[in-house]
Order: sequence, then C-alpha cells, then structure tokens
Amino acid sequence: MRWLSLSLITVVLVATIGLGWVFDVVYQHYAGDAQNDTADEIQHAEILTKQLADTLAESGDAQQFVAIWQNSEGYQLRVLPLAELVLPESLLVSLSAGNTLNLESDTDISIHRLIPKSESVLIMEIPSPEETAQQSNNRYWFTSLFYLLLILLFLLWAQPLITRLLQLRKTARAFGKGELSQRIRVGKVSYISDLETEFNHMAQRIEDLVSDVKLLSSAVSHDLRTPLARIRMGLDTLSEETDPVKRQAYEDRINEHIDDMVELIETLLGYARLDQAMLELERKPIDISQLLHKLVEKKQQPDKSITLNHNHKSAMVSGDPTYLKMLFSNLLQNALQHAQHRVHIEIGTSAGALVIWVADDGPGIAADMQSDVFKPFVRSRNSKHKGHGVGLAICKRVVDWHQGSIEVQQSANLKGAEFMVTLPKATTIT
Repeated sequence: MRWLSLSLITVVLVATIGLGWVFDVVYQHYAGDAQNDTADEIQHAEILTKQLADTLAESGDAQQFVAIWQNSEGYQLRVLPLAELVLPESLLVSLSAGNTLNLESDTDISIHRLIPKSESVLIMEIPSPEETAQQSNNRYWFTSLFYLLLILLFLLWAQPLITRLLQLRKTARAFGKGELSQRIRVGKVSYISDLETEFNHMAQRIEDLVSDVKLLSSAVSHDLRTPLARIRMGLDTLSEETDPVKRQAYEDRINEHIDDMVELIETLLGYARLDQAMLELERKPIDISQLLHKLVEKKQQPDKSITLNHNHKSAMVSGDPTYLKMLFSNLLQNALQHAQHRVHIEIGTSAGALVIWVADDGPGIAADMQSDVFKPFVRSRNSKHKGHGVGLAICKRVVDWHQGSIEVQQSANLKGAEFMVTLPKATTIT
C-alpha cells in the first residue's frame, strides 16, 4: 500500500500545483496583454479629453461643439455644470484643481475634465473594452479546461487501480467458490502489490490447510485403524487365553499398540498446533552458521560424518530462533537417518538471500515423490525408518512462515537427497 499512497500524493501535487501553475502563467500572459490594451486606450482618451477641454475654453459655445462633434471610435461627449455633479467632496476638489477624473461603470468609462476658465466639466464616455467580456469568457474556458484535465489525470491514475481491484475481486470470488488454486498475478506496476501478495499468501495458506485436513483425515483413518484392529484382536485373544505367560505377552503387545496410537495422536496435535504458533513468531537477527555448528556438534554419530562448509563471515537472517532450530534439526535428523556414511551441509548466498544445502549419501528420493515429501503423513518409498511423515511437512511450514522456500533434488556429489533452503537475509545487521 506504500506505492498507492506515494502515487496518490504525487498525482494530487502534480494535478493541483503543476496544472494550476501552468494555467496561471498562460492566463496571466493573456490577461496582461488585454489589460495593457485597455490601459493604452484609456490613456489615449484622457489626452483627447484634455485637448478638447482646452479647445472648448477658447470657443464660445461648448454645447454647440459637443452637438456637432462625432468620433469614429464611439466616444461620446457631454458638458455639465460642475455644480450638477454628484461626487464626494474630495473628488470635486481634485477635479477643480485641473486633474482628470475617471469613473467606470458596467457599461462605460467616463473621463471628467474641468474646462479651463469655466464652471463646466467635459465628460467623455467610452464604452467598456470588448476584451473585458471576452476576458471573462476566457476565464470560464480556462477554468473548465483546468478541471477537465484534472479529471482526466485522476482517471489515468485510477485506471490501473480499478483494473487490479477488479482482478482481485474476480480472483477472490473464484477462490470463494472453491477454486483454491486461484492466484493473482502481481503486476510490475501495481499500486496494491502488497495487498495482492498478501492475498496470494493467504490463499496458499488456506489451500495448504484444506490439503492438510484431507491428509490428516486420511492418516487418521489409515494409521489409527491398524493399531485399533490389533488391539481388538489382542483383547479377543487375551480373553480366551489362560496361560499367564502368554497373557503377559499379549498385554505387552497391546501396550505397544496403545503407545503407537498415543504417539500418532500427539503428532497430529503437534502439527495442528503449528498454525497457532505462527501467530506468536518472535523475529530477531539469527546467525545460521552458529545455529548449524551447534546442531552438528550435538548430532555427531560415530559411524556417520557430518561436514559443514561455510566461507562467509556472516549468515544472518531474521526469524524465530525456536522454529529455525526445529527446521534444521529436522532436516539434519532426516539426513542422518537415510545416510550411509556422510552428511554434508553448505551455506551460500544468492540474490540477497541465504541458501543452505543439506545432502546425504543415502538412497535419495524418487523424482515422482519429490513434490509430495513436504506434505504431512507422506513418506518416501525408500524409507525403512519408523515415522509418520510429519518432519518435512513441519520444515515446509516453518520455511513458509519466514517467506522462504525449500526444495529437494538429487545431490550431485553424494548422490543421495539434497534439500535446499532459501531464506531472506536480515535487513539490518549490527
């Protein structure tokens, strides 16, 4: 949403300040020319009025001169006694002193000039310049054009947002109808890329939960049915047996089956609790190299060697130490169970991320099983060890919480299984 906020602020500033400044410069230039023309015309009329007033002072009959005077520019002349002018005292004093007085109305501009050696005032009326009305019309046009461009600019900005929101709604609607594989393709230029990414994470998590529920129900129906059947058979046999030694053997066997059931139920509950644990992650900078060194020292075995190769000074990620330790402990334990003699761990970097490889020289994982080994209660066909197939599912869940990835392939050197974990590096390292 940060990109959405920044782009909105940018558009508002450009639209209001940028467009406003451009239109203001254009309008001021146009209006300035019109005002200069009007000022020149008034100045010309003032000079003409002064000359006519001086001429009337020399002639005998001012009214007769005004009656026959005509002007091709539409100027009108009047002569009024000074006493008939209704003006403030200050203006009358200024006019009597020989100054020119300009009065403007809605229809015309009146230029007043006292006729020398008389008590009469010559008034020249000139029509208001046509540019004034035209200027008013142009102001409306400029204003309309400004708002039109403003709306177009906002529409151009909003069009990608509307498109992405419609796509988000379409995908969410399809997802709600049960198409759990639906995802939003996050565009390179998107105001809501964070929201789209979070939607995809949410959709993936829901799909994983639904898949886990199906696998859990399948595991419960399969793995619990077997020990229950054995317990029932043991109880039936025990009820018919009178030999104390055989009865004790049957009881011990029934207890073993009960222990298997308890272990399976605890495994199911533990895996289910992982979803609740995600809400309690405590992220902090963690040095993966130190964590792996401690795990290697703890899990050393006399008949199998564990090597750790790390050529970087620091391998810091941001995550929860408890669950990252669980992640690599499960991977290392899984490698030791299937390895014949060697387990190799290597730490590297790639495009701002930390990459950890855990490989062994065991039988490996078949290519058609590599995409399923991270699902709960799925076990490799090559595995001869007892377990419920939850360890790698826990690894996948922990990696997803830390916005990383985990893959499995055949090791090029050891020829067994090789797990590759990619985790984002810590943003700040102190």
